[in-house]
Amino acid sequence: MLTLSLDFQRVREVAVEALKIIEHYDISLQKAYFKALQELNLKPNRASYEYIYNILMNYYTIQYAFMKKKGRPARPRELVEFYESGEHLKVSLPSSILRRLSVETSYPYWLVQRLSKYLDLETLYQLLKALNRRKVWLLCLTKAGEVLRTLANEGVEANIDVDLDYMVEVVSSDKPPSRLGPVRKGLAIPVDKGSALVVEALRAQGHEVLDACAAPGVKSSLLILRGSPLVIAIDKSKSRIREAAKLISKFNTKEKIMLILADSRKPPISRSFIKALLDVPCSGTGTVGDDPSIKVRLSKPNKVKMYHKTQVRLLNSVSKIAEEVIYASCSLLPDEGEMVVDECDVEIEKLEIPSVTDCYQGFRCSGKAKRTMPHIHHCSAFFIALCRARIPSNT
Repeated sequence: MLTLSLDFQRVREVAVEALKIIEHYDISLQKAYFKALQELNLKPNRASYEYIYNILMNYYTIQYAFMKKKGRPARPRELVEFYESGEHLKVSLPSSILRRLSVETSYPYWLVQRLSKYLDLETLYQLLKALNRRKVWLLCLTKAGEVLRTLANEGVEANIDVDLDYMVEVVSSDKPPSRLGPVRKGLAIPVDKGSALVVEALRAQGHEVLDACAAPGVKSSLLILRGSPLVIAIDKSKSRIREAAKLISKFNTKEKIMLILADSRKPPISRSFIKALLDVPCSGTGTVGDDPSIKVRLSKPNKVKMYHKTQVRLLNSVSKIAEEVIYASCSLLPDEGEMVVDECDVEIEKLEIPSVTDCYQGFRCSGKAKRTMPHIHHCSAFFIALCRARIPSNT
């Protein structure tokens, strides 16, 4: 248990400052954490990062308990101090099944209620609990066996994936992914299995590909590694394009990836493509284990409507210049998956991806599109659909 030493006081101040930044600027935990360190003139520390990570993971549980005791939401410092006290563990849970599930798994009630329309309660509970856990995958840049041996030599338990033999799942480790031996030695790069499955779904070997929302560049690089000779990678964010440039150099794929700063809602492309990948900007509800600050951002459900409109525009635009489009979103919500492809002017073809679950029922794309589920596939939650531009009828 942490004591009120000088070191812990610094950990607490970092947590308070990071919470303020996340609530105000609506940014990721990693960015907020380093911004908080800069504001406080402190150096990175694993303990301080893990502390704010755990607070964010329990954000709604703490807020529920504080609200029940004080009658109002907790401010950042109050939230941290209430978490320290352990009072949030002593409050009785709601009698309503869905509200109880919301508090127990620490997700906003509106999200739990929305997902309960498509999943039975036991599945939903297992899904949300799994989503709360970190999942570490490594994409092997050499033989998977060598990566496995390197991990074993440092006492890390890991397995080669049964579906993708170039992916390794880290089962247990005390180290962050960046400190694992294979990553430090350049033998592997942390990449979620869900991202790899999105790329596999396109079957792009031998084809030049348009990656329409490319940053941070993971999938562009993976497309090259899986046999695409050239990727035209578009993103509208200057900072994310810079991030992508750094990342693709780690993959050693920069000679085959053309980065373009542009908006794919109006792509500056005069040619057409046989294959395109569209991994859209979204709420990120499928990646909470990597970034629990998403939970705080979910307090604004209206943002999902904004994402939906953008996603529809992107898919309608990209499908006009590509014969086949893999549409993907790392979201649990049908608003950013099934409802997008159903609304767009596209034909949806049945996807064949090993071991992946069918999408939610009751949609035009049901039985054709797929979903990865954290409690089944041990990776982030993705919606994946294969779309083609609808051919106009002659009648």
